[in-house]
Amino acid sequence: MRRALWVGGSLVIPGLLFLLCAPRLKEALGAEAFGAFTLMYTAFQVASMLDFGATKSLTYYVAGGAGRGLFWHVAGYVGAVVAIGFAVLWLVFHLLGGSSTWLDAFPEPTALAATTALYAGCQLCKSAYDAAGRFELGFVSRILLAGIVVALPIVLPAGFGLNRLVEVVYPAALLGLLLLNGLGLAAALGTSGAAGNPASASPALGSMSRYQLFAFLAAVMIVASNYGERLLLSSYVPLTALGSYIVTSELLLKILLPSTILSTILLIDLRNPAHTSHNATILRRILAHCAITTGGLCLAIYVFSDVILYDWLKTEVRWGDTYFMAMIGGVFLNAIAALLSTYLEARGRQGLRFGIFAMYVPVHLGAVAWLVSSWGVEGAATGWLVKGTLEVLFFGAATRRLVQTVK
Repeated sequence: MRRALWVGGSLVIPGLLFLLCAPRLKEALGAEAFGAFTLMYTAFQVASMLDFGATKSLTYYVAGGAGRGLFWHVAGYVGAVVAIGFAVLWLVFHLLGGSSTWLDAFPEPTALAATTALYAGCQLCKSAYDAAGRFELGFVSRILLAGIVVALPIVLPAGFGLNRLVEVVYPAALLGLLLLNGLGLAAALGTSGAAGNPASASPALGSMSRYQLFAFLAAVMIVASNYGERLLLSSYVPLTALGSYIVTSELLLKILLPSTILSTILLIDLRNPAHTSHNATILRRILAHCAITTGGLCLAIYVFSDVILYDWLKTEVRWGDTYFMAMIGGVFLNAIAALLSTYLEARGRQGLRFGIFAMYVPVHLGAVAWLVSSWGVEGAATGWLVKGTLEVLFFGAATRRLVQTVK
């Protein structure tokens, strides 16, 4: 229970901090710079998700070595991921610099690439803490990281500006946190006298199995589906309205927390050999829990939207009940689809899971591109319902066939 609280807190609190600080951030940075900031915040999340299997490999490596004496191995691995991430991001940002309204807000893409890579490295340290069983240190590391990104701009002198923040403050603060994490990992993992057999785990470090490859490719599809709309939207609406839209999106995505927790429970239950003959029963039970908890959250957010959503969000995005209901409905369907996707993963069907993503994500992004070009923010809101419907149809059909084969 204590472990679940540490992990849950590290997932929930950073997002809540972002939402609570959003009005002050907009005031400190200015409306247009705040829109660019929210897209940078999105880039941080994407960089953390697209780690080329690094998080799973590092977790396996640390746990396999009994969490002792592995500090220098882990430190070298984190350093390599930061360096490779910087090189890839530098190339991407320079290639896209002339064609992106968002990147034009940052005159120095090198600093943006360095900041994003350092953020991903700090996230990786949190995974190493968790793998070593030091969940409380992982929680502290994650909260400090969120504080640097979200709260630091508020306490800086007025008029400091987004560019100086990215070019000077963020790299220095994130590098300091990375060094602080190094001290924490040295204490948690030990620098000598490894226990267990790290050699048996070392092949997982830097290598990628077929299962992990499909898991990574599926993650690419998820990132494209979840965040591609924001880049598409940045070409059609002002950064001021885009920032408000992203804040609202981040709020609604918190509805998925029960689904995320239930997905973990489903994966554990279905991987238990004793439960093999009860797959359908387990899936139906957890789907019912998800429908009740997620549906309750959706209803609460809709009913209390006047309290939850800031006035400036509703004014700048011009929310109507229809579009807001479309976004909430899309999130609810996405929560159900996430459990169906987890069922495929638990059955070892990562290839099928990736194939489904590869089929529906291009359709979703094509629909969003048309909707956004025609109706702007309102079209993007409608795209959430399109996405959720496609996910439930595709994953529902695949899950039904697999459940029937077990009977």
